[in-house]
Amino acid sequence: MKRIFFALVVLAVAACSADRNFDSWEMQNENGGEVYAVTVPCTVAGALLDHGVQPEKSMFDSPWVFRKKFRSRQGRYHVLRFHGLGYS
Repeated sequence: MKRIFFALVVLAVAACSADRNFDSWEMQNENGGEVYAVTVPCTVAGALLDHGVQPEKSMFDSPWVFRKKFRSRQGRYHVLRFHGLGYS
């Protein structure tokens, strides 16, 4: 449960980027491996297919993490809003 919460926090913090640039995200399996450049919103399976990787069931045995870095001014607050969240 902590892993899912951490991934959601990372996703949420990244989602409130002031530049609203949705095409410079990264996706990676929590256990490591290749980092994929993705455009959100997307699914893990869809992003893998976009990169020419055929998803296999074993690829989903561990969580995937979406990341995005952004700059924020000190003392500035951000509101995190999820307009939808899917998980299994």
